[in-house]
Amino acid sequence: MKIQKHSIKLIIMKNIFKYSLALMVLAITYSSCSDESLDPLQIKNVQKGKLLALRGVQLQNIYFKGLPGAEFFPKSATGTEKFTFDAEYLASDPNSLQSVDFFILKKASATAVPQRVLLKNVAFSEFKKDGTYRGPWVTVTFTITEVLTGLGLPSSFPLSSSTVTTLLTTYKTGVGIEGDLNLADGSKALAENVVAAGLFQSDQFYPAQKLTYAMTNYCPEDIAAKYSFSTVVTAVGVGGNISGCSGAVTGNGEFKVLSRGKYSVSDATFGQYACAWADNPATGVTITNTCDEITTGGADQYNLIYTFSNLTVNPAGTVMTLKWSNDYGDAGTTTLTRTDGKTWPTTLFTK
Repeated sequence: MKIQKHSIKLIIMKNIFKYSLALMVLAITYSSCSDESLDPLQIKNVQKGKLLALRGVQLQNIYFKGLPGAEFFPKSATGTEKFTFDAEYLASDPNSLQSVDFFILKKASATAVPQRVLLKNVAFSEFKKDGTYRGPWVTVTFTITEVLTGLGLPSSFPLSSSTVTTLLTTYKTGVGIEGDLNLADGSKALAENVVAAGLFQSDQFYPAQKLTYAMTNYCPEDIAAKYSFSTVVTAVGVGGNISGCSGAVTGNGEFKVLSRGKYSVSDATFGQYACAWADNPATGVTITNTCDEITTGGADQYNLIYTFSNLTVNPAGTVMTLKWSNDYGDAGTTTLTRTDGKTWPTTLFTK
């Protein structure tokens, strides 16, 4: 009897919930039809059910990794860079699309109203129906030369300092790329009408009609390394034993990637803690590479701060020499020789 009463109660509650939900949907529908401010999708302007949705690597970067869809590094550009993305056409009639016009948003300044410049027309005949995605899809690519030309900037490489400055200031929030859908019935689904925040919050409906090419003030050089070291200890803080470091201290170490451009140093004294203090390596110190300039950060296990200076790399990129010190009075000159068969940029330096 208890079970039956409980079941009847559940059924009644479910029916009340369904009825309430139906009333709520009806209320929302009525409100959005009578009040345009409650219609974020701009139903009157957007062709209902027709959207170019982002797919592939750019969607993974934006939606799942929290990264820009694509990045361009003006300071180290080679001219081979491309802005590439996959796009799937979502529509009740998958053959209702004729073509897509892609525009780049050119600006005279960071705060200026952008001017749309046509980059490319992609015909529907270029879309594939091979089962990769449910609907027809296409891979769209713009070369960096096409992008720069659309922005009215020189496209010779390496980029001039004025072009680099323009990209990192005028387009510091990224270069906008928009796509208008030209439909088979002669109408259009314009990028400017894709305004619903909900679309951008869904991986299935994230629009490929409004994209951004990030302009990043960074040089993507990897200086992670395994190396052998040889250190001449030039100073030891109060309480240390410099006589234990006579000659050169040798060993092995590593710069290990922590994040983009940032690396951990396996021993920031490169053997000095062992010979002068009979202690473990100095860990917790980091180095950062910003377009060849090396700076230190973090602190070791005793909260000591380190400075690297006079850093040079030999022409072969295999040997790095630097001076180091900490705020307790320890110091030395170290030579690092790569043991992983790779090289460092020869242009690395410290200020």
